[in-house]
Amino acid sequence: METVSIAEAKSHFSRLLQRVAEGDEIVITRRGQPIAMLTRPPAADDKPRLGSMAGTVVLSEGWDAPLTDKEFEEFTNRGDV
Repeated sequence: METVSIAEAKSHFSRLLQRVAEGDEIVITRRGQPIAMLTRPPAADDKPRLGSMAGTVVLSEGWDAPLTDKEFEEFTNRGDV
């Protein structure tokens, strides 16, 4: 992990970003004290997590009840399908 001053970070920002893109971490200092850190963002986790929708979806009582004959007929004989 490299440490650079604010002045150096300003002067070589593009070079520092390239190094961060390659996996380096850079600490930026002011008067020798760390004030910021350049790092890569965490990898995107595209996999859905089990339970991630908990509490978001609410199912009404009887949501899984079979359709009545009338409901089934209306559903299967729609004019837009």
